[in-house]
Amino acid sequence: WAEAAEAEGCLVVAPEFSKAAYPESRDYNYGNVFKDDERLLPRDEWLFPVLDRIFLHVKARAGSRREQYALFGHSAGGQLVHRLVTLAFSPLIEIAISANAGSYTMPVMDVRYPFGLGGTSYTTEQERALVTRPLVILLGDSDNDPNHHSLPRDEAAMRQGPHRFGRGQAYFEAGRQLALKHEVPFAWRLEIAPGVAHSNAGLARQAARIASRR
Repeated sequence: WAEAAEAEGCLVVAPEFSKAAYPESRDYNYGNVFKDDERLLPRDEWLFPVLDRIFLHVKARAGSRREQYALFGHSAGGQLVHRLVTLAFSPLIEIAISANAGSYTMPVMDVRYPFGLGGTSYTTEQERALVTRPLVILLGDSDNDPNHHSLPRDEAAMRQGPHRFGRGQAYFEAGRQLALKHEVPFAWRLEIAPGVAHSNAGLARQAARIASRR
């Protein structure tokens, strides 16, 4: 990311969410929203608010005057980003980029979280707000291996599509249909990275351009 950040004039902050501290998918990818996939945890125990605290800490240390930040996550991080936008969006986020996520929380109530919103008491007003948020779905068009070693293969994830490229497009379309249903402006964007497979580095320059709005 260093070269892309220098080219686009971005300050990149890369916090570590270690496997030791976040051993399971539910701890990181799914935002620690449910305990043992059964009990909805209090919001102050979710992972999502940590990102705002990191931004405010870095802002103070850097002496920055920025009031908002761009949020990027790739693969498991892409899962975290779009779920944060869904459940705990912050006004400090200027733009959120979910890249090559392996699974999505589809905006439907008849599929249980983390692959849908079942069990979260999501409201119609929250649905309307979700599709008006500044979310970019960034996909490498070569991230299309149905046998990739880390591709989620839960039954509900498999229903989203055979590979990451297909699942990302399905999620974007679900958001577009939700915006049409509620007759609200659809603010999400779909960005395709030609020739890029499951590669954070391969998406860095394009993501940095999106983040800097150039």
